[in-house]
Amino acid sequence: MPSLPKQDWSISTMRIFARFIALPIQDVTFLILSIALLTFSKIGLRLFSLRTLLFFSERVFLRFGGPVPKTQQNTARVAWAVSTVARRVPALANCLAMALAGKYLLAMLGCPSVLEIGVTKDCAQFKAHAWLKTDGKILIGSAERSEYSALPCFDGENK
Repeated sequence: MPSLPKQDWSISTMRIFARFIALPIQDVTFLILSIALLTFSKIGLRLFSLRTLLFFSERVFLRFGGPVPKTQQNTARVAWAVSTVARRVPALANCLAMALAGKYLLAMLGCPSVLEIGVTKDCAQFKAHAWLKTDGKILIGSAERSEYSALPCFDGENK
Protein backbone atom coordinates (compact mmCIF):
# COMPACT_ATOMS: atom_id res chain seq x y z
CA MET A 1 0.00 0.00 0.00
CA PRO A 2 1.52 3.35 -1.00
CA SER A 3 2.11 5.77 1.80
CA LEU A 4 0.64 9.23 1.77
CA PRO A 5 3.08 12.12 1.49
CA LYS A 6 3.88 13.61 4.85
CA GLN A 7 2.69 17.11 5.44
CA ASP A 8 4.29 19.22 8.07
CA TRP A 9 1.18 20.41 9.90
CA SER A 10 3.16 21.17 13.03
CA ILE A 11 4.99 24.16 11.52
CA SER A 12 1.82 25.95 10.38
CA THR A 13 0.06 25.09 13.63
CA MET A 14 2.97 26.47 15.63
CA ARG A 15 2.97 29.68 13.57
CA ILE A 16 -0.74 30.18 14.21
CA PHE A 17 -0.27 29.46 17.91
CA ALA A 18 2.70 31.86 18.12
CA ARG A 19 0.66 34.64 16.50
CA PHE A 20 -2.25 33.85 18.81
CA ILE A 21 -0.25 34.13 22.03
CA ALA A 22 1.43 37.32 20.80
CA LEU A 23 -1.94 39.08 20.55
CA PRO A 24 -3.11 41.48 23.23
CA ILE A 25 -5.26 39.79 25.88
CA GLN A 26 -8.37 41.65 24.75
CA ASP A 27 -8.00 40.26 21.20
CA VAL A 28 -7.43 36.75 22.56
CA THR A 29 -10.60 37.14 24.62
CA PHE A 30 -12.59 38.28 21.57
CA LEU A 31 -11.26 35.33 19.53
CA ILE A 32 -12.11 32.75 22.20
CA LEU A 33 -15.57 34.25 22.69
CA SER A 34 -16.06 34.29 18.91
CA ILE A 35 -15.28 30.57 18.67
CA ALA A 36 -17.73 29.80 21.47
CA LEU A 37 -20.47 32.10 20.18
CA LEU A 38 -20.15 31.02 16.55
CA THR A 39 -20.46 27.41 17.69
CA PHE A 40 -23.45 28.31 19.89
CA SER A 41 -25.07 30.21 17.00
CA LYS A 42 -24.51 27.45 14.45
CA ILE A 43 -25.93 24.74 16.74
CA GLY A 44 -28.65 27.06 18.02
CA LEU A 45 -29.89 27.78 14.50
CA ARG A 46 -30.45 24.04 14.04
CA LEU A 47 -32.30 23.62 17.34
CA PHE A 48 -34.15 26.89 18.01
CA SER A 49 -36.00 29.62 16.20
CA LEU A 50 -34.21 32.82 15.31
CA ARG A 51 -36.52 34.71 17.67
CA THR A 52 -35.38 32.50 20.57
CA LEU A 53 -31.73 33.13 19.72
CA LEU A 54 -32.36 36.88 19.55
CA PHE A 55 -33.96 36.64 22.98
CA PHE A 56 -30.61 35.35 24.26
CA SER A 57 -28.84 38.41 22.93
CA GLU A 58 -31.39 40.78 24.45
CA ARG A 59 -31.84 39.15 27.83
CA VAL A 60 -28.98 36.79 28.61
CA PHE A 61 -25.86 38.21 26.99
CA LEU A 62 -26.63 41.78 28.08
CA ARG A 63 -26.16 40.58 31.67
CA PHE A 64 -22.65 39.29 30.91
CA GLY A 65 -21.37 42.78 30.21
CA GLY A 66 -17.86 42.93 31.56
CA PRO A 67 -15.15 45.48 32.17
CA VAL A 68 -14.48 46.01 28.46
CA PRO A 69 -15.63 49.53 27.59
CA LYS A 70 -17.81 50.13 24.54
CA THR A 71 -15.67 52.00 22.04
CA GLN A 72 -15.47 52.26 18.27
CA GLN A 73 -12.25 50.23 18.41
CA ASN A 74 -13.91 47.42 20.38
CA THR A 75 -16.80 47.17 17.92
CA ALA A 76 -14.25 46.93 15.09
CA ARG A 77 -12.38 44.22 17.03
CA VAL A 78 -15.63 42.26 17.38
CA ALA A 79 -16.00 42.27 13.59
CA TRP A 80 -12.33 41.29 13.22
CA ALA A 81 -12.60 38.42 15.72
CA VAL A 82 -15.78 36.94 14.23
CA SER A 83 -14.45 37.11 10.66
CA THR A 84 -11.04 35.69 11.69
CA VAL A 85 -12.64 32.69 13.38
CA ALA A 86 -15.01 32.21 10.44
CA ARG A 87 -12.04 32.15 8.03
CA ARG A 88 -10.10 29.65 10.14
CA VAL A 89 -13.09 27.39 10.88
CA PRO A 90 -15.24 27.41 7.72
CA ALA A 91 -17.73 24.92 9.20
CA LEU A 92 -18.88 27.70 11.54
CA ALA A 93 -19.05 30.37 8.86
CA ASN A 94 -22.34 31.45 7.43
CA CYS A 95 -23.69 34.98 7.42
CA LEU A 96 -26.48 34.37 9.95
CA ALA A 97 -24.28 32.58 12.50
CA MET A 98 -21.62 35.30 12.12
CA ALA A 99 -24.17 38.08 12.58
CA LEU A 100 -25.61 36.35 15.67
CA ALA A 101 -22.17 35.82 17.21
CA GLY A 102 -21.33 39.47 16.58
CA LYS A 103 -24.64 40.51 18.13
CA TYR A 104 -23.90 38.44 21.23
CA LEU A 105 -20.41 39.94 21.58
CA LEU A 106 -21.74 43.47 21.15
CA ALA A 107 -24.45 42.77 23.72
CA MET A 108 -21.71 41.75 26.16
CA LEU A 109 -20.09 45.14 25.53
CA GLY A 110 -23.42 46.85 26.12
CA CYS A 111 -23.56 48.01 22.51
CA PRO A 112 -26.96 47.89 20.79
CA SER A 113 -27.06 46.30 17.36
CA VAL A 114 -29.61 45.27 14.76
CA LEU A 115 -29.52 42.00 12.85
CA GLU A 116 -31.00 42.44 9.38
CA ILE A 117 -31.92 39.84 6.79
CA GLY A 118 -32.34 40.53 3.11
CA VAL A 119 -33.32 38.65 -0.03
CA THR A 120 -32.17 39.00 -3.61
CA LYS A 121 -33.95 41.40 -5.87
CA ASP A 122 -33.84 38.84 -8.68
CA CYS A 123 -36.86 36.51 -8.51
CA ALA A 124 -35.19 33.83 -10.66
CA GLN A 125 -33.30 32.43 -7.69
CA PHE A 126 -34.07 32.95 -4.01
CA LYS A 127 -31.07 33.89 -1.89
CA ALA A 128 -30.90 35.41 1.57
CA HIS A 129 -28.16 37.17 3.51
CA ALA A 130 -27.82 38.45 7.07
CA TRP A 131 -25.77 41.39 8.32
CA LEU A 132 -25.26 43.20 11.58
CA LYS A 133 -25.56 46.94 12.06
CA THR A 134 -24.48 49.11 14.94
CA ASP A 135 -24.69 52.89 15.08
CA GLY A 136 -26.25 52.79 11.60
CA LYS A 137 -23.17 51.14 10.04
CA ILE A 138 -22.84 47.57 8.82
CA LEU A 139 -20.33 45.79 11.03
CA ILE A 140 -20.57 42.20 9.78
CA GLY A 141 -21.78 41.04 6.35
CA SER A 142 -21.31 44.26 4.39
CA ALA A 143 -19.51 42.76 1.37
CA GLU A 144 -22.61 41.13 -0.14
CA ARG A 145 -25.17 43.54 1.32
CA SER A 146 -25.68 45.61 -1.86
CA GLU A 147 -27.22 42.63 -3.68
CA TYR A 148 -30.05 42.22 -1.16
CA SER A 149 -33.23 44.05 -0.20
CA ALA A 150 -33.70 44.21 3.56
CA LEU A 151 -36.78 42.62 5.06
CA PRO A 152 -38.74 44.58 7.68
CA CYS A 153 -36.88 44.76 10.98
CA PHE A 154 -37.72 42.01 13.47
CA ASP A 155 -34.78 42.33 15.82
CA GLY A 156 -36.23 43.80 18.97
CA GLU A 157 -35.66 47.37 17.82
CA ASN A 158 -39.05 47.77 16.13
CA LYS A 159 -41.44 45.43 17.88
